[in-house]
Amino acid sequence: MMQTRPHERFSAEVSLDPRATSAFAHAVGDTNPVHHDAELAAKSRFGRLIASGPQTTAHLLALTASHFSKRGAMLGLEFWVQFRRPVYADETIMLEWLVVSRSNTTPASAATSSIYVAAFASKPAKPPWAPRAAYSSPKNSDDCKKGT
Repeated sequence: MMQTRPHERFSAEVSLDPRATSAFAHAVGDTNPVHHDAELAAKSRFGRLIASGPQTTAHLLALTASHFSKRGAMLGLEFWVQFRRPVYADETIMLEWLVVSRSNTTPASAATSSIYVAAFASKPAKPPWAPRAAYSSPKNSDDCKKGT
């Protein structure tokens, strides 16, 4: 049975590239021009190209698979995603998961474990010269610990 506990954290920093972001969106059938057309995206409310939701989600889900599969066979069956801000096609983001709780069930055929996690995608720690507001996240792991 997989060993994990509440408050366990794991994270990864991901640097996006506009060409790769566009290619990913095309590969999954997302033809929204804010992922492909820099000129149109510049005139949009986003001001520049953004990554597609499926790409951000894929990075988050890959992080859980990479982390937990080091401990044994695992399968992620259910995920729920809410986007709180755009992820730009040229930025570096920090992906972080926090284990919120765990429950075990033992049916006759096999022992299983359900792990409940909260995920966050934000910009990495701000450089000392950057204004704080530019690097705040509407909801991050510290907020989760406080219950907000």
